[in-house]
Amino acid sequence: MQNQSMEITKSCKNQIIHLLVIFFSILGQYCWGHDIQIQEEVHVGVIVDMSSREGKIVESCIAMAISDFYGIHHNYTTRLLLHTRDSKGQHLHALSAALELLHRFKVEAIIGAETRIDANFLAEIGNKAKLPVVSVLQHSSLPPFDKKLHRFEVHTTPDETSQFKGITALVESFKWRDVILIHGDSEFERDVMSYMIDSLQESNIHITYKSVITTSYTDDKMIKELHKIMTFQTTIFIVHISQHLLAQLVENAKELGMMSKGYAWVMSATTMNHLHFVDSSVFQSMQGVVGLKSYVPQSKDLHNLTSRLRRKIYIENPNMEVMELSAYGVWAYDSVWAVAEAVERTKVKLPAPTRSTTYKSSKQGHGSRLLKEILQTRLRGLSGEFLFKNGRRVSADTYEIVNVIGREERRVGFWSAKLESTKKGHRGRSLLSPNDFEAILWSGGTTTTPKGRSMMGMNGVKLRIGVPMKIGFEELVRVDYDHLQSNATYNVTGFCIDVFKAAVELLPYQVEYQFIPHINASGMTTETYDDLVRQVYLQKYDAVVGDTTITSNRSLYVDFTIPFTDIGVGMVVPNKEKLLNSLSKFVMIIWVFVILILTSSYTATLTSMLTIQQIQLNTKGNYVGYGPAAEGVVINLNFEGAKRFVTPEEYVDALSKGSKHGGVSAIIDEIPYIKIFLAMYPGEYSMIKSMSTTNGFGFVFRKGSPLVHDMSWAIEKLREEGELAKLETEWFRSKSTYTFEESTNGTPDALSVHNFGGLFMISGISSTLALLLFLTLFLKK
Repeated sequence: MQNQSMEITKSCKNQIIHLLVIFFSILGQYCWGHDIQIQEEVHVGVIVDMSSREGKIVESCIAMAISDFYGIHHNYTTRLLLHTRDSKGQHLHALSAALELLHRFKVEAIIGAETRIDANFLAEIGNKAKLPVVSVLQHSSLPPFDKKLHRFEVHTTPDETSQFKGITALVESFKWRDVILIHGDSEFERDVMSYMIDSLQESNIHITYKSVITTSYTDDKMIKELHKIMTFQTTIFIVHISQHLLAQLVENAKELGMMSKGYAWVMSATTMNHLHFVDSSVFQSMQGVVGLKSYVPQSKDLHNLTSRLRRKIYIENPNMEVMELSAYGVWAYDSVWAVAEAVERTKVKLPAPTRSTTYKSSKQGHGSRLLKEILQTRLRGLSGEFLFKNGRRVSADTYEIVNVIGREERRVGFWSAKLESTKKGHRGRSLLSPNDFEAILWSGGTTTTPKGRSMMGMNGVKLRIGVPMKIGFEELVRVDYDHLQSNATYNVTGFCIDVFKAAVELLPYQVEYQFIPHINASGMTTETYDDLVRQVYLQKYDAVVGDTTITSNRSLYVDFTIPFTDIGVGMVVPNKEKLLNSLSKFVMIIWVFVILILTSSYTATLTSMLTIQQIQLNTKGNYVGYGPAAEGVVINLNFEGAKRFVTPEEYVDALSKGSKHGGVSAIIDEIPYIKIFLAMYPGEYSMIKSMSTTNGFGFVFRKGSPLVHDMSWAIEKLREEGELAKLETEWFRSKSTYTFEESTNGTPDALSVHNFGGLFMISGISSTLALLLFLTLFLKK
């Protein structure tokens, strides 16, 4: 047995030796045919905040970029060796990590810088040590930083200020003229906002208020600031803050109702690029938010990288879900490729050091050459074209316009300064129009674009609008009010109400209001229109909407809009022009019949006209009625026995009796009332316009209210577009099945040839038959 065991052991040794010979033989043949390249390791430091989701993703993207780069460029003579340090979100930790990387590993470049402060610290170290500091997390910007003092700082992210032109174009597209800026309080944020302000002011967009949110804000202080913002009545907010302040801002704004209908929140790319890292509760508070987001073109390589990143993050952090690869992760990935390429070119070009060359001078010269090679990089990365100009990465100035809906940011459009389809403004600005967007769901779940301003009453409440409770002519104003119910409700309708609503819709801002019927405990009003208008002066109401006549006396203590009805008063008289003749049976003399009809008809018309003229000119012996709005006019005309009437039914009763039987010969009232009356009784009465002795109806506001000018403009626009005429037709003629057409001069319609076409036809046929009968008898005879 022992001999057998020794033979087996000897056999195994022989097999192992044989395998080793074969292995070294193959290895020798490979080495003989291929030169072995000794790769030089170049130490590079990476400083990120590993406590943040963004930092973890960026660190993973940097590691994957190294693997992918050298998987393709396996023949390169250099290889980046990364030394990653966690800044823990603290500036001093970042500074300490940078110093350790320099002294311990002699790194030749540093990749990192999450904030502007970190970037300044690392740039200072880079200047002293003469090594490039590549910023992959902090948006770059134009000065304030001094290029001489930050000569070794390299920004591989787009210029932050380019997005402000896109935000301005977005604001212009929705015709918002007033905005409120909300931004952070760091020195960098304050400085960069000057570019946002300049961009808005170039487009004549008024900045109502600038709100600076600090990291020291408690919820109470944040709520106090939001209350202050609400007092400005501007409902368009442009937000440029860090993700750390975002949650506190939007959650408190939602609690105060500032994420409801009528408000619009526009957020910068700086804010929106981090949005997929926020909690679901923050997303819930941000429904309807619109903003810019840095555009990363979709590609197969990007999709592959995203899939691998998800798996890597899930293995290392099972509780962390990655929905998409952030723009910062893509920029970091491309930046590593640029640094690796630059390192290879630097080592190839670097001359051999001489004995007189010190280590320090060699390292300083190498750092400058590496910086130069990085800035000369030109490649096509996952984020698009990657090249530098004047020490900065050239920005594509392309952004997605996204809308927060549910748990995602839905793309609704693009903005780019270089798109060929983009229209150019009068100063070369890139403009947008609502047609450039897909449907946007705004705050409050509405698809209606916010107006931009909210015109409120005192103390931030809705405008209180007094409405008259009237009897008769309810087509103008009608209040349906049930005062018997414990929770009394009312509905206000009518021509004046519809005109007011239509004018408000045309205003370039939101007007919050409520109609308040001016009534007493019994459900009726006991005050005159003068008393109602005076309530605006006494600040019980902010405005009055109804059939309120513009007068010089009322204008002493309130302001009126321009009139939205016809100016002047008219006179209503009964028609006397009936074309009946019960004795016209004698058809043998047809021409006499025609002449009789013609004579009777024109005599009746003439009589009616003369009667109206007598009523207008002869004030003695005729009694007239008048509506409440025309009382002052009737007094000035000195009619005898003038009587006041309120309802259309009272008009009919008085006109049917006439002056001789206790009634009146005519009724004087403002034209809107007369039009309603004539529509109710078509063909029975006529209207004669008199002089423009009244100014029509207007809306009442407090002295100095900006709504007076804006509502007057809206009324003019409604008149020009024919909307007033449409509303008038709808309300003044809808009660009748007949169509009343007022003549252009306001007098009774005159008779013409067309009115007697039938008679002429009968007479012509009769005459022709008589002639034929005569000729037949004559020829026969």
